[in-house]
Amino acid sequence: MSDTRSTIAALALACLGSSLPATPAHAEHAPSTTPTATTLRLAPARLASETWIVPPVVMPGTRLPTPPGYSVSWMLDGQRLRTSVLQNASSKAKAVQLTGTMTLPTGEAITKRFKVLLLGNDAHRLIAYARIPTGAQQANQPLIARSVHLALGIPGKKPQPLNGNYGVLFASGDYVGIDRVDQRGIANPALFYFADGSLGIIATRVTMAGTPVPSQSSSALIYKADPHHHANFTELGLLHLDAAGEVRYPQAVWDSSAGHYVVSWKDQSGAPHWATVEDLARTEMVPTPYFPFAHGMRSQIAVRGNLSATHEGPLASVDTRSGDTGLGALPMPGWPAAWRSAVASPRR
Repeated sequence: MSDTRSTIAALALACLGSSLPATPAHAEHAPSTTPTATTLRLAPARLASETWIVPPVVMPGTRLPTPPGYSVSWMLDGQRLRTSVLQNASSKAKAVQLTGTMTLPTGEAITKRFKVLLLGNDAHRLIAYARIPTGAQQANQPLIARSVHLALGIPGKKPQPLNGNYGVLFASGDYVGIDRVDQRGIANPALFYFADGSLGIIATRVTMAGTPVPSQSSSALIYKADPHHHANFTELGLLHLDAAGEVRYPQAVWDSSAGHYVVSWKDQSGAPHWATVEDLARTEMVPTPYFPFAHGMRSQIAVRGNLSATHEGPLASVDTRSGDTGLGALPMPGWPAAWRSAVASPRR
């Protein structure tokens, strides 16, 4: 990153310093170890509960999710909610516990407890996106366009691109020979929070033409920001999902009730899929031909004992992508007045 981009990214992420409580409150009614008829009958409901998630940071006005075909009641800090829409009349964020109870057709219930930061009524969104290349004259050639861009989403206003609509994070290339590198780009980035409150980015890795890398088309690329230095991102590597098709529009969310992440995506036909990951920051080093660093070992997200099987179907969660644009947006605390002025006249 250039000095300008480092400065702007640091300002852009400076409001993300508050870590969220990461101690999980595990879901009740753990599956029985003996497969009885009751267990088999309840398996679909328990499967639905895996996809029933409230993210660790939410905006006022957020509608709490309900798995299709089930009824859910909610409590906030022990008080029953009359509506499933969260409200916060204050400009200050507050940490709350949301308790959701999903009633099954048998009359039994599954309860999940989420630790959530409910933002104040002046909260904004940070939006991640990649651009469509136009040309070098517009400083928007493929290498620049196919990178992570950030914008500030202000309620009632058009998103304001940060850093002059220039990329702030770029994918590393693939070594295909001695001193020969195939450049890689980023497509469909989405933001999420890690369990420690730090910012994460999940995306797909593509060629400079914007097409999937054949050996990586069923994978997602993960970045993690330093929780103390928010502009410093580490490329943790690829997460190789157990996907039969391509991985497009990936998203990740920390489930504070279950104590794991849920990664979701769509395949090339638009069908939704998901899997759970115990720790998205757990990496392993793997031998990589021609890779000149770390003795030829490259980082990737650990799979063994960390990644579940793939399931079909959508999540019952708060969607962090805009249905109209596909942009990945993340709720975040209010921005300092000085930074709002800087956004209006970005440095170039």
